[in-house]
Amino acid sequence: MGIGNENLNLILELKSRRLFENYESVLDFGDQSYFNSTNVLKKFINKYKINLSEKDRETIESLEAKTDNKNILSSSSFLWSVLLSLKKFARLDMHFSPRLNEDHLSVEKIIHDLNNDFEKITSNKFDIVTDFGNNEHVFNVDKTFKAMHFFCKKNGLIWIQQNIYKTNGFYNLTEDFFENLAAYNNYEIIFSSLVFHFIDGKYISTDVNMDLINKINFNLIRDIEIIYIFKKTNDDDFKIPYQKINLEKQTPVFSTNLLKKDYPFERHYVLQNFDVLKTSFLLKEIFK
Repeated sequence: MGIGNENLNLILELKSRRLFENYESVLDFGDQSYFNSTNVLKKFINKYKINLSEKDRETIESLEAKTDNKNILSSSSFLWSVLLSLKKFARLDMHFSPRLNEDHLSVEKIIHDLNNDFEKITSNKFDIVTDFGNNEHVFNVDKTFKAMHFFCKKNGLIWIQQNIYKTNGFYNLTEDFFENLAAYNNYEIIFSSLVFHFIDGKYISTDVNMDLINKINFNLIRDIEIIYIFKKTNDDDFKIPYQKINLEKQTPVFSTNLLKKDYPFERHYVLQNFDVLKTSFLLKEIFK
């Protein structure tokens, strides 16, 4: 589990679009890390003209001064502090490893097995809740996404990034899973993307178009990731998605359309199967 350089590009691109304004807290599912050299991190800092706190600057400079400065294993909390100037940090996992660069930060380390109920493990709610390759490793995977929903504040962000090719978890979750997760819980999809990592170290990001997978040369591919960033629009309880309509419950079925073709990629939902839905339900949707 960890945050790579493509994540830094995306975080800073979305920051430039003011996505994270007025946010101050983050909860990472998994004891996440950023694994790279201080030189790489400094290039991103200089490229996007990031103003560092005095302590963050001292920490980076002290690491850079080391003669064996190659790769460093930084905590995700340190990265959120540097890139987004967040103030409150938490990570949730069954156990934690030592992480560099976070001694000056107040990090809440929540020891919890996500296979179990989660409501009473902390009273805090967070502006950003992330899953960078954690949730597919939990057998009771439904509890992980319910927990993300529970711990995210209204108007906060739920950020999910998982491998869909060459994954090493229990589950290989599909586009359909994430699209229905958003539709049934009224999440706005702020960003969605496929990331193709090549064996030469390069990568490209595309819209979530699964037909692209049929057109690639897998001999050149290291892995493929899927990314969704949701905005939680209300404080309603988590709703379980359905793939097909249930006539007794009048469960709505949605399809997706792109809002625009350019980066970052956004989507919205179009209600389908109008003929089997009650008029009262359709009127409510129209007024929304």
